[in-house]
Amino acid sequence: MFKIINLIKNKSHKEIYLTLFLSFFWFFLWASINVEPKWIGHFANNLVGTINSLRISIPLIISIITTLIIFLLIKKIKLNNLIFIYYIYFIFQTIGLIFNLNVDFTLGNNFLIILGIGTLNIFIIMKILNYENYSKMLLFFSVCFCFLFMFLIFYLNFDKLIEYLAFSTFYSISRPGDFLFGSAYPRSTGLSRICALLALILFVLYINISKKRLFKKILFLICITFFSIFVWGFQSRGTIICYSISVLMCLFLFKSEFKEKIINFFLILLLPVLIFNQSAQIAKKHYIKKHLLEKDLFKEVLDVESIEELKLDLDEEEFKVFKKKLDQALEKTGDANRFVKRGMSTSGRFDIWKYSLSQYDKKKIFGYGAQADRYLLNDKYKGYGNNSSNIFLYVFLSGGYFSLLILILIFLRAYYISGVILFMKNKSKIKNSFIFQICFSILIFFSVRGLIENSFGLFSIDFLFTILCLFIINELYNNKIDTNFLKI
Repeated sequence: MFKIINLIKNKSHKEIYLTLFLSFFWFFLWASINVEPKWIGHFANNLVGTINSLRISIPLIISIITTLIIFLLIKKIKLNNLIFIYYIYFIFQTIGLIFNLNVDFTLGNNFLIILGIGTLNIFIIMKILNYENYSKMLLFFSVCFCFLFMFLIFYLNFDKLIEYLAFSTFYSISRPGDFLFGSAYPRSTGLSRICALLALILFVLYINISKKRLFKKILFLICITFFSIFVWGFQSRGTIICYSISVLMCLFLFKSEFKEKIINFFLILLLPVLIFNQSAQIAKKHYIKKHLLEKDLFKEVLDVESIEELKLDLDEEEFKVFKKKLDQALEKTGDANRFVKRGMSTSGRFDIWKYSLSQYDKKKIFGYGAQADRYLLNDKYKGYGNNSSNIFLYVFLSGGYFSLLILILIFLRAYYISGVILFMKNKSKIKNSFIFQICFSILIFFSVRGLIENSFGLFSIDFLFTILCLFIINELYNNKIDTNFLKI
């Protein structure tokens, strides 16, 4: 952190002002997540209302102002720029909303597009001013935001986490109707995604640490295991798949001996599962003991596995009451696990995909506008949620044929560049830099996630990370960003 501050100090006044502006804007884009425009009218009502009003108002205002500036500087923007292609994608969504006569053209229906365009403006400004290297600091800040957020979640839910461990799942830590700072509480799938991202980033750093620095490698491994345990514990099947594929890709593509790859496979993917399951069994026994002792049914140390032996110490009526309470505790701790209850089902996604396509008016060239899946699915699929759960489908519904084509072009461009970096010898320096490895692993993570979620198809944490990593990879390829992370 001190090195970063010193680097900024060495910049000119113009660069310092630009750095402060970009950092300020980026912070509020992150802060705006999960806040709706309805909070704008709550300014000065109370502390929460004022904070949430600022969280959404400031990034919206800056997004609109920077958009106007970008249009004035349009001649300086290269039309083949990856970020500008994404810009057109949001424009098509806006056109789709304008022509969707069944949905009002309001701020509530447009704010995600505005925030998405505002995010793109940051990168276009950096391109215009040749300040691409600063994108690495934005990645650093993003990771810090995630660390701080998860620390807050763990702090607020410490007692819950201990109890739910006995149920072999943390999934129910977030329930419908729960609120955090006046907004809907983050879903367990979202929390698991952040844990997976942090574990993935730590893993990339871990494989780049020299074997001689054993203490540092062990420390990173402990941190990776910690977050990986929660990835498994939150039991979001999509996150587990995304995380596993990303780790496997890193193990396969980046430097290490075969023996080391096998060891890391066990340490990173299998060990956390074993630790979680074993911890859950221990916590389950303690939960049952506590449950029974609170009811004053038994005062000594309880061995759950030999419970039938208590028939010798209790009379018939006492044992019946005791057994009833025990069965209740066992039922509660046994049925909460999502994998036990539901297995690896698709959660109705295939039905949603079929229904969405059947409801789509094929004459709508530009789709229905942002969050079109809610418009098409709201009546029939409230049980599953009005989410199309696939980025390609979401993009098609929201922006039509052209937006879908743009998304495909973005994917092709991103993986073409990544492929060149990975397999061309003259790009080996970039390949071996951990800034590329982090961005590539994150890109893999969200690419897989896009197959089962809307992901970076709309403004969200997924979008902020993906667009940032796309920009960094593209500029590394163009030699506009130094592979040294601390050089800005």
